[in-house]
Amino acid sequence: MRTYRSESLGMGLTERVGTYLEAFGFTATGPDGAGAGYRNAGVTYLVSGDYQLDARVGVGFNGFSDDYFVGIGTARR
Repeated sequence: MRTYRSESLGMGLTERVGTYLEAFGFTATGPDGAGAGYRNAGVTYLVSGDYQLDARVGVGFNGFSDDYFVGIGTARR
């Protein structure tokens, strides 16, 4: 079983563009008890009231995390 946690802070720059900072991770129960933690930042672009694009870059901050990551995504309501 894993326990997940995420904390984020976002701010609108314009009516359509926003930015955010986030820290997230998980802890695992069991024999290894391994967990991973990450920090990332990104920008969002609101295409319409129901569709958003985003781009992010982040880094892991413990030995069980990836060194870094980048990504793009979409969200639809």
